[in-house]
Amino acid sequence: MITMVGRDVASSRALELIRKELLAKGVESSAHLGNGRTLTSSSEQILKDVRKSNLALMGMSSSPELAKEELLAAREALESGVPYGFYADLFGCATRGWFAPVREKARFVFVLSEEDVRKTRLLFPNAEIVVSGNPVLEDSFFQILKPNMEVRALLGIGSEDLLMYCAAG
Repeated sequence: MITMVGRDVASSRALELIRKELLAKGVESSAHLGNGRTLTSSSEQILKDVRKSNLALMGMSSSPELAKEELLAAREALESGVPYGFYADLFGCATRGWFAPVREKARFVFVLSEEDVRKTRLLFPNAEIVVSGNPVLEDSFFQILKPNMEVRALLGIGSEDLLMYCAAG
């Protein structure tokens, strides 16, 4: 079983995509995801799930307060001998100082780009650093919702006019 814990929106969405892929492959998982809100899971439930897991995967939320459940899960994984690692959903977020107590024993960190690898490797000396990108951001660029001419008609933009789509986060 794999336990996933994330509080911020981006990491929660990415971990949910991973959970769905695991489910499709028949891998049991437990997901404690806040999507930017307070987690509904209790600390006790998170600890229990981490203890019975084969692997724990946490997001890296944007403040020590928002990361408290991720840090709780990482510390429990460390104490229980469960391999654990992190998903860094933004450029540079693997350098967030509040994760320092659990860096040394982390087994893996997923980062957005090759640029992030060097900085992350210095802080997570025993972890495998994997460039995974951000599937949530990739969906913004590659999702085709409607044919080009249908979008132009909906927006009242003629075929001779320039139409530019910019995704941002």
